[in-house]
Amino acid sequence: MIELPLLGRKKRKAIAISKIEYTEQSCNPIFGCSHACTYCFSRKQQVRYKQAASNADWHKPKMYDDFLIGLQEQIDAGQVKKDKEIFVSTMTDVYQPAAVKYDVARKILIKLQDAGLIYRLLTKSPEIVRDIDILDGYEKGIAGLSITTNISNDKQRKRWEPRTRSIKERLDALKKMSEHDIRLWSSVEPILPETNITSMLDELLEHSQFNIEQIMIGKMNYQAGVDDLIDWEAAINVIEGYKSKYPDIYWHYKKETVAYLEKKGII
Repeated sequence: MIELPLLGRKKRKAIAISKIEYTEQSCNPIFGCSHACTYCFSRKQQVRYKQAASNADWHKPKMYDDFLIGLQEQIDAGQVKKDKEIFVSTMTDVYQPAAVKYDVARKILIKLQDAGLIYRLLTKSPEIVRDIDILDGYEKGIAGLSITTNISNDKQRKRWEPRTRSIKERLDALKKMSEHDIRLWSSVEPILPETNITSMLDELLEHSQFNIEQIMIGKMNYQAGVDDLIDWEAAINVIEGYKSKYPDIYWHYKKETVAYLEKKGII
């Protein structure tokens, strides 16, 4: 049975200042993530600093006590910056199975929308479509799917993201969302080994019906040697070609990726 037990401690702030380069605030209602992505930086940090007892502990998500109450109190007290974006979520996934069972994302989004707040939503799960009805027409929100490889490279997806839903399922969800008045984006990060960049971008654009505003691109960090498995010079040439062909889309390389490419003399 899928459960989402309480963590046993409250989160200091439901909405906190974020260090993510393309957002200003973060919303992380859940401690842990069952996706079990092997490259997960959040897991490594929480285990390293003893917040999570082990990798297995991190993979059993728990919700912070009274998170939704704390979120509403913070909104009511004017402690959330209305002109700054809130990233839901930077350290977990609000559409992982346990969170879906308890409608965690929906409850949060309703509160953010009722307060007229700006948010950025990201998930690796097609379950995001269950909230199309509230995402539809809300111009201050943007919803995204994490796409890390092309559909046929499922072997690598299973290796690096063993408990996630398939890329095909994520893209199908993106397609369904593109049929509504929902602002869309995608995090193409990290690009997994053996990815066919052309196929990945074609699939992403076609499934979004070219109704996508932003594509954020990044390499795999904190995994020694993995980036050298990718022909980044060829990858960047392909991506730059798409940038020229689709100038209305905002394309962004993550800072760590830019630093890596500069060090390699690729850009």
